[in-house]
Amino acid sequence: MIEVLGRYELLRILGRGGMAEVYLARRRVAGLEKRLVVKRLRRERAGDPALLDLFMREAKLSMSLGHQNVVPVFDFGRVGDDAFLAMEYVDGRDLGSTLGRAGRPMPPLLAAYVASECCRALDHAHHRRAPDGGAAGVIHRDVTPRNVLLSWAGEVKLTDFGVATLASDGDDQIRGTWAYMAPEQARGEVIDDRVDLYALGLVLWSMLAGARPRPGDDPAALRAQACSGALPALPDGPPALIDVVRRATEAAPERRFADAHTMQEALDAYLIAARTEEVGPAPERRLAAWLAEVWGDDARRAELDEVGGEPMTADRTQRSIAVTVADGDGDDPAADQGALGSDPLRGAELVPPPPPSTADAARRRWRPIALVVGGATVVVGLALAMTRPWTDPAADARARGARAAGPGAAPPATAAAPPALAAPPTGDGVTAPGSTSPTTPSAPARDPAAPPATGARPRPPAGPARPPVATTDPTRAPTPPPVLRRVTIGATPWADFTVDDDPTPHQTPETLSLPPGPHRIHLRNPTIAVERTITLDVPADRDVRHVERLEPR
Repeated sequence: MIEVLGRYELLRILGRGGMAEVYLARRRVAGLEKRLVVKRLRRERAGDPALLDLFMREAKLSMSLGHQNVVPVFDFGRVGDDAFLAMEYVDGRDLGSTLGRAGRPMPPLLAAYVASECCRALDHAHHRRAPDGGAAGVIHRDVTPRNVLLSWAGEVKLTDFGVATLASDGDDQIRGTWAYMAPEQARGEVIDDRVDLYALGLVLWSMLAGARPRPGDDPAALRAQACSGALPALPDGPPALIDVVRRATEAAPERRFADAHTMQEALDAYLIAARTEEVGPAPERRLAAWLAEVWGDDARRAELDEVGGEPMTADRTQRSIAVTVADGDGDDPAADQGALGSDPLRGAELVPPPPPSTADAARRRWRPIALVVGGATVVVGLALAMTRPWTDPAADARARGARAAGPGAAPPATAAAPPALAAPPTGDGVTAPGSTSPTTPSAPARDPAAPPATGARPRPPAGPARPPVATTDPTRAPTPPPVLRRVTIGATPWADFTVDDDPTPHQTPETLSLPPGPHRIHLRNPTIAVERTITLDVPADRDVRHVERLEPR
């Protein structure tokens, strides 16, 4: 039975930790279904004011961000004693499990592309503005490979701001992952957004080396390495890219990149030079191809589960969030939040689905047999229907009347029967219902004991079926279909929306196919009582992503 949380149906659990549980969920609106991920505070921890405050803080900070490289959180609330937040379902894998699956370094061009996209996400978070327009940058504090999601289409998204903080808070609590933590963060000193650049430098290191720069699982040893800033020799790779790693991972913050935008520019300079030498598809297409190569048959494998009696597809793509809440021993909230000592490249095991009951097992054993028997029944029925002679009801009625009147009776006065018509052509060579061939029907059935009907004309043989009449001018060139562009509509916080005069409801974030030109987008968030209509001009030469901020003005 599917568990319901407010307007969301929780389909399957993806991960469980000491603080929260993460579910693959869905929401149904007007017959349409939307997949998403719901993170719910564990019920036994819901009474802890510190954890509840941390959970609410994560929701508020995440919902304040709206960028194509950040996994959006578009809903947060409480249902009874349950506190939850809902976020986008990313169809893909996280970087940590992908590197572990590959077992080898990532191609340098792809590593630079992933790091550059993460810089865009961090630059957006670091320069976030408060509702009053003042600076209120968000520091992620846990940039790791497992918190970088890669979609099958080659998109890169940063997720899990569960331990994020505002730059203005001066929070000196140690939260994060030792293996990717900056020295000043590990020592509990005052931090700024450059701790995220340090962590991203180590993520780039992991991509180029195919392994963590700080290996091992002992939290004490990892913490000592993080506090000292000790790192092994730099990995092999293009000199320009290795220089980005070296500068981002300087022990002294003032020697690192000044900000995420500066680091992104260095990465983009390498990408431009590398793409000049390696002519080929765009980086996102290369990343999509590399993901498919690494995961092989598992890339788009759909698992068929019985959820409330309905088939469901869930390929467990939200590993990063599941691993985050699954780390720790379940008793230490700080360890659970920070995932201290976990191996992001190895990841945590996801909770398997419960074993099927005896009745479910019996149904699944008999299901193939039932399908075979049912298919055979359909085939036999169709064969009998196709071989049954085609009859004329009017001729049969006249024959029955002649038999009832007797041999000497005159036939009833009726109009001459029209010639029999051939079975209507199907247009594709398939036999029409009630005929034995695509072109010629069978002769009407006749009782051999009945005398011939003298008043009826014999039925002439049916000629070949007429070919379908062409409804288009063959000399005219077909009208090419309109070119559609992929348009992704997002909102902060979430919103229901419609497009132009189409009443079909949608919910952010959602990607639609629209023709170029202006389109009216009507957005509505009943939770914060905000409703807005915007005009979005879709260009003819590229796809569009738009995120509308709906905070009350």
